Amino acid sequence: PPFHAMAVLSQQTEKSGRCTSPDAYGIWETRSGRRHYVYSKVMCWVALDRSIRLADKRSFPSDRDHWLRTRDKIYETIMDEGWNEERQAFTQFFGSDTLDAANLIMPLVFFLSPTDPRMLGMLNAIQAPPRKGGLVSDSLVYRYNPEEFADGLHGLRSEIHQNDLVRFHSHDQFRDSEPCRSCSKTFSGRASLLQ
Repeated sequence: PPFHAMAVLSQQTEKSGRCTSPDAYGIWETRSGRRHYVYSKVMCWVALDRSIRLADKRSFPSDRDHWLRTRDKIYETIMDEGWNEERQAFTQFFGSDTLDAANLIMPLVFFLSPTDPRMLGMLNAIQAPPRKGGLVSDSLVYRYNPEEFADGLHGLRSEIHQNDLVRFHSHDQFRDSEPCRSCSKTFSGRASLLQ
């Protein structure tokens, strides 16, 4: 029943609101210890944001004011502590200078506008080759650079195929950004070589 579902959702939302602890990290994070992972914090923000929207839309009882304050606090914390001014990018965890391509999800979940200067800065940083601090190498986008950060795995690398980045870039919100135009030119040339 809908009311039971909302009760479960409320419990899960309260748990998401407690993600300010470094113990709150997801199954996709590295095995190198507990840290304040930016991607996990963004997902907590998403859980709270969507719970607020659902409760409002369906007129379900909720602790709306508390959820709003918690969501906004998580947002501000990510913007303050997850951003690395020197790298001009959101990093893997608070205080880090290691990039994490998982943070490219931010505009897709409406955390940031795709044209926000911070988002564009992160796109530029990620598109550089690993030897220059980025994550793109030979048509692959690494989730993070294992040379910069010990991930607890030996011999395995976390990579996202370039086609995934192209799909991400072809999203309407990114189509007109300079990083998207640059990336599209590069991939168009590579694709024509395969035909």
